[in-house]
Amino acid sequence: MKITKFVHSCLLVEMPAPVNRTALFDPGTMNTLDIDSLEFLDDIIITHVHNDHFDIETVKKLVQKFSNVRITSTPEVVQQLSQENISATSESSEGIEFFESPHESMEPLGQPPQEIGVH
Repeated sequence: MKITKFVHSCLLVEMPAPVNRTALFDPGTMNTLDIDSLEFLDDIIITHVHNDHFDIETVKKLVQKFSNVRITSTPEVVQQLSQENISATSESSEGIEFFESPHESMEPLGQPPQEIGVH
């Protein structure tokens, strides 16, 4: 397995045979990801709606290059993506398990967003 960090929260996880799966976590605004350099992408996993973890423009570019990519996230993110006609789900897929991972308190700024942890 190879894990590459693209600053802050964006991680690319490449799993060789026999798994042969590539997943990108949290492609937010604070990343140095070069989309053109990616050869494969099976999954995009977004843990929560904050822009340092989720940038709609980056996701649009990824979907344009990888039209069959599976996108998994919270219902908040899924709703935003559906408004852009991008298919996503809050249901885990084979090999991905969610666990409870509440966002830290944001007092006094407001309520924290929905957040998922992923195995």
